[in-house]
Amino acid sequence: MTKRTLLFSTLLFIIAACGGNSSLTNNTNAGKQYHVATNGNDNADGSKEHPFKSIQHAVDLAIAGDTILIKAGIYKERVEFGKSGIAGKEISIKGDSQGKVIIDGTGISWGTGSWGGLIDITERAYITISNIHLMHSTAAGFFIDSSQHISLQYSSSYDTFSSGIGVWQSDSILIDNNEVELACHDGGEESISIAGTSNTTVSHTEVHHNGSGALGGEGIDIKDGSHDVTVFANHIHHLNNRPGIYADAWDKHTYNIKIYNNKVHDIDESGISTASEMGGTLENVSIYNNIVYNSKYGGIEVGGWSSAIPARPTPLTAIHIINNTLYKNGEGINVDNSFAKEIIIRNNIASENINLQIDRGSTPAKEVASDHNLIYGNNQFNGDAFVSTDPLFINAQKGNFNLKSNSPAIDSGSKTNAPRFDYNHKARPQNGAWDIGAFEL
Repeated sequence: MTKRTLLFSTLLFIIAACGGNSSLTNNTNAGKQYHVATNGNDNADGSKEHPFKSIQHAVDLAIAGDTILIKAGIYKERVEFGKSGIAGKEISIKGDSQGKVIIDGTGISWGTGSWGGLIDITERAYITISNIHLMHSTAAGFFIDSSQHISLQYSSSYDTFSSGIGVWQSDSILIDNNEVELACHDGGEESISIAGTSNTTVSHTEVHHNGSGALGGEGIDIKDGSHDVTVFANHIHHLNNRPGIYADAWDKHTYNIKIYNNKVHDIDESGISTASEMGGTLENVSIYNNIVYNSKYGGIEVGGWSSAIPARPTPLTAIHIINNTLYKNGEGINVDNSFAKEIIIRNNIASENINLQIDRGSTPAKEVASDHNLIYGNNQFNGDAFVSTDPLFINAQKGNFNLKSNSPAIDSGSKTNAPRFDYNHKARPQNGAWDIGAFEL
């Protein structure tokens, strides 16, 4: 099986596991096609020969099973969906594959502060969007609220006051192969916000160069009661003042979160963080096969901070940090939460992080199982069966953390709770024993 085929198969498997999102990418629409072009006319019939001028006009006409095809160009409008599709007959918007469809929100305001988006899907279902590029929104870019079975692919947002992509109180959402840049530009929320949302996947998406970070700006944030959320194969880099990937319970039970095979680097805070800022329980978070480097604070953090005054307990339970590679961050892994339980730190490479490689902080010793980690650099907490030497990356200076053939990380890991594949989706183990770090030789 080729790498491309394996990646595609993995994506389809995860989408199917997340509440049936696979139907979103296998559209069986048999309805009308409406065409939109910048030189069109909303009094026309919407055919290819006589397209509409306004995307919103086509959306207003579309019903379940219909497809809207948009020709390349710049459209200055806000788009709100007034109808839903149904299973197998989604309403689809597709941008021109031969050019770029840009929706420019310059000067467009809808009087709700930072709420809502330039493309707004509220209380709708079975809608797919692909190849659409948003810029200059006075609120969010793509906004999904109280909706189900929504797919957003091969699209981008640039310069949004709040989230580039915001998903709120929704279910069965696919966010795949997108780009978010300059989100939270003077506004709050996060570059990609997943709040109170379930059965959702964020994958193969690049998030970078956020706004000032004065009020928000995390890369990808899973928060506020979300559950059964998968975040994988994303590239998060060059963010100001906020973590790259953040799982925060806030004040609600937030659980069943998988964060894996992501590359996170050059973050002016921590690479991957977990927390409970307002006392909700964050539970069952798996963090594996990630590469985190050049982050100012921790590569991976189990945080104990609180936004409440006076501070509330910050309960985190079953946080598993396995087979990650952490290089030249402020600290490699920082577990500093006196309320945390069932923390596993296993098969990680923590190499040349500036302060410490693994820091247990205030977390009770009985709640932290740490073993089979490779530690290279200053450290105080090693755990069991650790390896202490240079991991021998192929070229860490150029971001290549694959292992040389004589690396001491090879065959030195534990199979307990270890993932069955590595960062490159290569099967583990290769030689009957598990390697340490994100890569299997």
